[in-house]
Amino acid sequence: MKKWRDQSMKFELDDKTLTMKISIAELKRLFHTSPENFNGVGRYATVIKGKEQEFVEKIINILRDDAPYEADDLVWSQMFTYAFQEIIEGAYDEFLKYHDE
Repeated sequence: MKKWRDQSMKFELDDKTLTMKISIAELKRLFHTSPENFNGVGRYATVIKGKEQEFVEKIINILRDDAPYEADDLVWSQMFTYAFQEIIEGAYDEFLKYHDE
């Protein structure tokens, strides 16, 4: 099994599964420091102590929802779409077989 830790996320890879993990505390920190949560003076909002589970459940539901600009995609799948595009454009011959058009 291979493991990586990059800033907020942990990644684990075995023969059959890619696992991505983030702690609730780290997710809260990301929310609290997000540019989207800044009004020029301070934060728009903070997560209420004891309500972290509800906060994370709402994030999960949003990630499982349809992407706003791609009706056939879910929000969470957009990160993979971005990665796939980068790989295809990057000409990674060591693990991709390109087909003629």
